[in-house]
Amino acid sequence: MRLISPRFFAVLGVPLLAGRDFTDADRDASEPVAIVSQSVAQRLFPNGDALNRRVWWTDPLFAKAPPCRIVGVVADVDDENVVQARP
Repeated sequence: MRLISPRFFAVLGVPLLAGRDFTDADRDASEPVAIVSQSVAQRLFPNGDALNRRVWWTDPLFAKAPPCRIVGVVADVDDENVVQARP
């Protein structure tokens, strides 16, 4: 199940800190991949690089989801203020 389009983070202007953004190669039939925030990477892997590690989603909406390989780490984003308020 493909949830995000290629260059998702580039389009939003979210800096890629390591690895890569999503690409056209990331399709339903390909290996499941994930991109995590810098905070998540540091929390899950405090002593090493998050790239190429695997994560599993435990949310019931993703029932029996396969492990995803981390292919990128992006900067933390204030998700409540993605669009700047008008003055």
